[in-house]
Amino acid sequence: MNGGSVANEDWAANLSDLNIAEDAVFTTVEENVFIDVVTGEGTLRTGFRGAGYEELTIGVMNGGANFDGLVEGQSVAADDLGALTKVGTGIQTFTGASTLHGDYTIQEGTLVYTSSSSIIFYPTLSDTTNQIVGGVAGSGTVDFDGATNIDFSGTDITFGNSWTLIDNSSLSAEVAPLAVTSTEGNFSEGASGVWTFTVFTGLLVFEEGSPPSGYSAFQVALFFPDEIEAGQADADFDFGGLNNGIEFVVGEILSTPQMMRNLLRHSLRLTEDCSSPSVARMIR
Repeated sequence: MNGGSVANEDWAANLSDLNIAEDAVFTTVEENVFIDVVTGEGTLRTGFRGAGYEELTIGVMNGGANFDGLVEGQSVAADDLGALTKVGTGIQTFTGASTLHGDYTIQEGTLVYTSSSSIIFYPTLSDTTNQIVGGVAGSGTVDFDGATNIDFSGTDITFGNSWTLIDNSSLSAEVAPLAVTSTEGNFSEGASGVWTFTVFTGLLVFEEGSPPSGYSAFQVALFFPDEIEAGQADADFDFGGLNNGIEFVVGEILSTPQMMRNLLRHSLRLTEDCSSPSVARMIR
């Protein structure tokens, strides 16, 4: 079923729900479709960037429901970036895959992604990716327990590049992924909620919890993972006569060959925290 044809339909006043049966497909085509909740097990397709298309809007009557189907874009073309916006105070739950190339914007209410769900992020140039974001009022919430997949096929992995995947500067976020995967390989979870795998000649890290700060940030940046014990504040890693903590305070440069190798190691670090944005960052 098509939601629009050459922008001839006006959905702005629609207050009804949308049920998509198994094996059925509802596509918005170029229309900015408005609905309350979506249910069913079919395919919800949106993103034809023609005739003024901007987004699919759900939640107009503050309803709450589960959708067990697939949410996908109209195509993977650069101008067909399907986007979804949540309005209203209700809770919309997704249990399947979401593969939109555009943003998931939560103006109000809650989007829930269960442990059976997944979202793909597509980082390209630095600071350029689809993401989960909040609205101006900052009253939206995301609860994400599904799989996080990162598509690196178009990513610029230059040192220093970064991508905000979940921007909770205006959004309440509870994020605890069941798995972290990518087109380059799957992360494995180690101790303390740290997911890692080696690729791009460096170590990629997905870290749960608050990002380190102060000396802890210094220790992780320079010593992780091979020399983390030698990076304790009371140790003297470079045998220079001052312990690491003092060198951190006075700004001394640790310059042993191993330290230089650590400085040159580049990592993709995904920081997951409810008090700061979730960021994928290439560091060196």
